[in-house]
Amino acid sequence: MRGHSIAPQVGTHIARKGSTKHVVTVAHQRVFGFGNNLRGCLGLGHDSPILSPQIIPQLCHQNIQYFVNGSDFVLAMNDINIIYGFSSNFVGQLARSDHIGKECLKPEIISHFNDINIKQISCGIQHTLALSSDGRVYAWGWNNWGQIGCGDNNEYICTPIEIQFKNSHKIQSIYCSYLSSFAITSDGHVFSWGDNDVNQLGYKISDEKVFIPRMISSIDRVKTIVVHELYLIKLHQYFWEKIRQKSLQIKFTKTEFELDFYSKIKLSKVWSQG
Repeated sequence: MRGHSIAPQVGTHIARKGSTKHVVTVAHQRVFGFGNNLRGCLGLGHDSPILSPQIIPQLCHQNIQYFVNGSDFVLAMNDINIIYGFSSNFVGQLARSDHIGKECLKPEIISHFNDINIKQISCGIQHTLALSSDGRVYAWGWNNWGQIGCGDNNEYICTPIEIQFKNSHKIQSIYCSYLSSFAITSDGHVFSWGDNDVNQLGYKISDEKVFIPRMISSIDRVKTIVVHELYLIKLHQYFWEKIRQKSLQIKFTKTEFELDFYSKIKLSKVWSQG
């Protein structure tokens, strides 16, 4: 049985990670998108740039709760925790083994989780972590730096696999940076894995790649962690304030325009992923 929560009536997702620049907004169960639409990242069935908001039919009236994105793919989760994916699946980002090396231009359900209650998802550049309500973690996508945490260096994992943690720790929250992954346990310990070329995983080892989750022994009682650079966090706050003032300007190619669309709806939340 999947969990249930009330879907927000309005909200906006501003995405800028890698070369992907787009906006997806939800207003009263209708989902709109516009932007550069690289690799079909708006889910409209094509990859042509969109300069004004257009409805994304497959996501309308699905009670979408929030969006997350990598550098070239987008995931959306609804109020009963069904996950939709679209855009690039070149290295298994959309968990579709039948479309490796291709693009999926319209949102489709990631069927692997049909019988699993997922409560959180987080994306790196081209990999994803998903956390179930009973504390299990699943991962898929690009794995060159061990960011999947499956114990090997396969280039990509196209089917979600459950990640194993020492002493069978239950996980409470998950976080992806570009090429690394982090998980906080129910008792406040932190596991990390993936890219460690500048010791960003929190433990002193010489390995540049870590293929299985390792606990950071120097910290405990952790509630949350931040894996994005500070300037990106400030940028997101800037976007939110400008949207509230209905004065946000966004540049795509050489076209600049005011988001007059937002003057017609009341925004309650901004989703941003950078």
